[in-house]
Amino acid sequence: MKKHFLAALLLAGASAPSFAQAVLTDVNLNPLVNDAFVSVTCDTTAVTAMSGGANITWDYSTILTMSHYDTVVSIAYAGAPHASMFPGSTIASKTLSIIDTTLNFYIANSSKFSQNGYYHSTTQNAKFTNALDQLHYPVTYLDSFNDAYAGSISANYLGTPFVGTESGTAHVVVDGWGTLKLPGGVIDTGVLRVHTTQAFVDSTYIVSMAVGAGFTINTYSWYMAGYHSALLTIAYLDQVSGPTGTGGPIHQKTVAYAKRYPLSIATMHTIENSLALYPNPATSELNIQFDGTSNEKVRISLLDMTSREVAEISNVTASGTQHITYNTSSLAKGMYFVRIQSGSETMIKKVVIQ
Repeated sequence: MKKHFLAALLLAGASAPSFAQAVLTDVNLNPLVNDAFVSVTCDTTAVTAMSGGANITWDYSTILTMSHYDTVVSIAYAGAPHASMFPGSTIASKTLSIIDTTLNFYIANSSKFSQNGYYHSTTQNAKFTNALDQLHYPVTYLDSFNDAYAGSISANYLGTPFVGTESGTAHVVVDGWGTLKLPGGVIDTGVLRVHTTQAFVDSTYIVSMAVGAGFTINTYSWYMAGYHSALLTIAYLDQVSGPTGTGGPIHQKTVAYAKRYPLSIATMHTIENSLALYPNPATSELNIQFDGTSNEKVRISLLDMTSREVAEISNVTASGTQHITYNTSSLAKGMYFVRIQSGSETMIKKVVIQ
């Protein structure tokens, strides 16, 4: 269920000064091709969704951020990998992460924004024959709607891969508006909060016997006009029925917010398209080659499997073709990640040391 939960992440403070509540439409909220957003995973300890209401201040300025950053890039549906699996989609998003690369497919138009499925791998994907509506436009305070969705899924449950079906319902209500405070001194006004309660059942057959598990996801997402993604998302996943593992039913909470700086998609693509890591696997040395642009500072570091930085490989101003050789002979054998940061952009690639 991990992928489904992550997909839900594309949440009473003191009274705030009086600001007009926002109205969200497809024009000021639907993602655009080449939009990019950085999602910062946070420590969930003691973080709650707080109360909804009118003219609320939600203060999350002190939540602790983790070292895990995901970059989400919106791409044209026609050019997305595996697009043929998700007919009817109009746009897709690609999550660039050291954890995984996930493609989400959406139907975005003037009346609604709906999830049409996701692709993580050949064994973890979902294709909705009846899409899951996430927003109905226009979006204003106290608006609500119900939606039913269904589709086929391939996933891993308690370590066992299976193919089955998923069906469920979603109740969506705009339960608050006001001011949102995020880490780094970011304060947004005229923000709307959307609370989605999703209930669904995943079903499959094992030796001709029907097996199913039921789940609920409560997602709180904060939006504002002009920013084409959630500013903050708090989500709770709970297993409510069906077989459980040795640890009992699944219960998860995630918290993530949008890191607010612009990304240059052209520069990101230049580095990504030219990047070469060799040899891979590496033994005594790793060569890193890429094309730098605009004389921007490029910092290259090495992360271990826990996302901990183990070394700074380079930190220079780069323009033109760059070739860096790094001595890996002192590193323990295993999987690592090369992180390249240029200006506000971050790119991560896997490398094996043997």
